[in-house]
Amino acid sequence: MSKLLSLGIILVSTFQGLAQNFVPNGSFELYPLCPTARNDGRRCYSWDVPTEGTADYFNTCSNANSNVDVPNNFAGTQAPRTGNAYSGIYASQNFTDPFLEYREYMQVTLDSFLIAGGVYTFEMWVSLGDNSNFASNKMAAYISAAKPTANNNLYLNVTPQIVSPTYITDKSGWTKITGVYLATGGEHYITIGVFEPAATNTKTAVSGGSNGAGYNGVSYYYIDDVSLTRACDLPDSLLVPDIKQCVATIPSTILSVAGAGSRAYLWSTGATTPTITVTQPGKYFVKVNTPFCTKSDTISIQYPLMPVADLGDDTTFCGAVNLNIDAHNPGATFSWSTGATTQTITAIIPGKYKVLISKNGCSFLDSLTISSNLPPSLDLGANDTLCEGSSKILSAFSPGYTYLWQDGSDESTYMVTTSGQYDVLVKNGVCSIKDSIHILFQPKPDLNLGPDASYCFQQPTTLLTNTAGDSYLWQDGSGGISFIATQPGLYWMQLTKEKCTVRDTVMLGQKTIPTLDLGLDRKVCKETSILIDFTQIANSAIWNDASSSLNRELKAPGLFAVTIGNADGCFASDTISLDTFPSPTVTIGTDSFVCEDADYQIDPGVYYYYTWQDGSHSRVFNATSAGTYYVAIRDDNSCNASDTLVLTAKAKPAISMVKLLRICNPDTLITPKGSFKTYQWQDGTIDTSYHITVYGLYTFNVTDTNNCANTATLEVRNNCPADIYVPNAFTPMDNDGLNDFFFPITRNVKDLEFKIYDRWGQLLFETHTINEGWDGSFMNKPATSDVYVYTVKFEAMNGDEGVRNGNVTLLR
Repeated sequence: MSKLLSLGIILVSTFQGLAQNFVPNGSFELYPLCPTARNDGRRCYSWDVPTEGTADYFNTCSNANSNVDVPNNFAGTQAPRTGNAYSGIYASQNFTDPFLEYREYMQVTLDSFLIAGGVYTFEMWVSLGDNSNFASNKMAAYISAAKPTANNNLYLNVTPQIVSPTYITDKSGWTKITGVYLATGGEHYITIGVFEPAATNTKTAVSGGSNGAGYNGVSYYYIDDVSLTRACDLPDSLLVPDIKQCVATIPSTILSVAGAGSRAYLWSTGATTPTITVTQPGKYFVKVNTPFCTKSDTISIQYPLMPVADLGDDTTFCGAVNLNIDAHNPGATFSWSTGATTQTITAIIPGKYKVLISKNGCSFLDSLTISSNLPPSLDLGANDTLCEGSSKILSAFSPGYTYLWQDGSDESTYMVTTSGQYDVLVKNGVCSIKDSIHILFQPKPDLNLGPDASYCFQQPTTLLTNTAGDSYLWQDGSGGISFIATQPGLYWMQLTKEKCTVRDTVMLGQKTIPTLDLGLDRKVCKETSILIDFTQIANSAIWNDASSSLNRELKAPGLFAVTIGNADGCFASDTISLDTFPSPTVTIGTDSFVCEDADYQIDPGVYYYYTWQDGSHSRVFNATSAGTYYVAIRDDNSCNASDTLVLTAKAKPAISMVKLLRICNPDTLITPKGSFKTYQWQDGTIDTSYHITVYGLYTFNVTDTNNCANTATLEVRNNCPADIYVPNAFTPMDNDGLNDFFFPITRNVKDLEFKIYDRWGQLLFETHTINEGWDGSFMNKPATSDVYVYTVKFEAMNGDEGVRNGNVTLLR
């Protein structure tokens, strides 16, 4: 009800704005015969199809069972936008092979040729069929002088001028597609459809499609009320809005007519160009003619002169403020930020002063900022006397000010190190202040505690100053002119005289006694020695065997005693007793051999640490090739031993046997060649020959008299060609348990792809599993009795690939 009501409202508004339509029978109401079936698009007057893709014609005069009735038909349910009829085409069908590029188009010859430079408005109304699974955003119209045709049902490769800007997904109402076309002259045809290949992704999925009966992947559109009418290409406003602008001087102005195309111009100045330049205010008129319409427009230009004033530069005072400000422009009106309305005012406080000057309907705003700085405070202090070598920091700091000292430096502080007078000038804009100070430096008193020295056996030493002072302070906080030192260390005195304080230091040391420690008595390994070196701590040594070496190697067993002395004449003594551990032994066996591609384990036994010839440190070493192998061990006492083993190489036994055998239906006896001690096949049998009966991998293991082993493998592959039989009929669901499934009967096939299509090319069944068949249904519903197309792609056991195509009859 609401759908039909909305269509009626659209119909009324359309007839009210109707102009001359160059498309004959644009609403499809004229027909020689009522359509009786699909693909009857030619039964409508003036319309044709340019390709082998067939259009459809729908009319209320059709039989209800014709599938082209209105409003119910094969594509869905839809009432005409106007009248009793409409047409329809596939935007695309199935979107997959073999219908990936299938298209349908409608074509009409215009009532007259289009005029060059003329502007035309194209319009058509479309609605997406209810049984569509997809919608398109490329429904379009191609306007041309030549008639495009093609002897196929693929897409027309032309560029349309009018294209839908969005996806058209509405299935209940009608959607308008419209656009403006500028004619080049001689156009005589309009072709409607989708002019894009499938690869450009012109589709989007929508809900509500049938998903059956040949409509899976369909985009179908009803079309009604196609029109091409003349249009005026002139905008509503030819000129920009009126200009009223305050200016300092009257400028020149460029006036241009909006829009483009073939036109004739006439200005009130007499000019005939699309653009003119005017230099005076006033009213200007233009009239424009195009092939289809005439329009005119007027513009008013006003340039009143604005007042201009300059209040002067921003001003800063030091202290009190007093400034007369003049806004000039006699006869104007004035509005100051202070509330005054006079031409001049007097400012007596800091701040920002603004004035708005109005004259001739124009205004001008200017401002002036007045600020005031307070004089800085400055005091470098009283004159001062300091000790020579010290310093004094003079500070003149005041926030926001600049500084200038007597030597030209400009920091806020100044370091004084010599006697003299020091001056500074502090300034902030117009405010400044100056101050001076005199500094005197006195010489330091002389203080000397004597040179650094050493003493022996804690004999006290008296430290004494040679200078008289006002006060004395030693490192322990005591006072007095002298200090008695009883320990080695650093000593200092601080002397103060008048305003000067000085300090001196002295280091007192003690002669050193050599430190001697030969360590604890202990056992060592045989052939092991201990190196004793006194060269860094002594210049003499006496051993218990009367030797005097400062660098000696001690070998066990024995008791060793020594006395050493240093340069200060101090001595120290110590003794050490040494004994030996039992020596370890190690053996890694007699010389032997290693088999090719085998390991020979060498195990020296249990010890604390191992080092092999390659630098590794594991207990067991796996030798894989001929060579000399060496191990050095260390026991728990850190005593060492070593042994060596020489290995020669033995080749593994040679096996002569093929590695790959390609046969069909295996029944073969395999006998490897070679001289072996033992035999064993993959299944545990120990025969010299093996009977091959199945395809697969076979393994043969042997050893020789040296117990060296080898393994050979044989792969037996199926080399039979494929054998495929496909029935030509089957009877699913007839309750007899026979021929209920349709599938190819295969032998020697490794892989296959089996597909079933209906006569329209829709895929009904697909499998990659051998012996899996079609039960004669689609979308869980029984398929009708009919002839269906099948394809079988396969790969044989011998590697060959092939395809089988054919028909099968489904009987119910």
